[in-house]
Amino acid sequence: MPELSSIVASFDEWIARAPDLPPGARVPASTQAMGTMSPIGYHLVKLRGVGIKLAFQHYSLWMLGRVLDHYDSLCPKARGRADEILEATSLAPMLQARPARRIERIGFTEVLGD
Repeated sequence: MPELSSIVASFDEWIARAPDLPPGARVPASTQAMGTMSPIGYHLVKLRGVGIKLAFQHYSLWMLGRVLDHYDSLCPKARGRADEILEATSLAPMLQARPARRIERIGFTEVLGD
């Protein structure tokens, strides 16, 4: 969860600097070997107390959007069960990790949504 929260925060900072990007605009991809350079930016995570700087990977936000869309579509009874599972697995904070803009996919390319 800390990495996902960090990715959302990095994306929200980037989108705040580029508010005029229209829906359908391509989200810049990381470059270099293993995605070590990112035009959007970086986020920091800690692993066993050691800070690690990672390039922003927007694919994670696209996948998060799919999870959130499914959760939002659940009927109240199913949502209650999902909430129980998310709480039991310590994943409930994921529901609060909603990016400022959606990332959608056209073919194999991530683009900005509404």
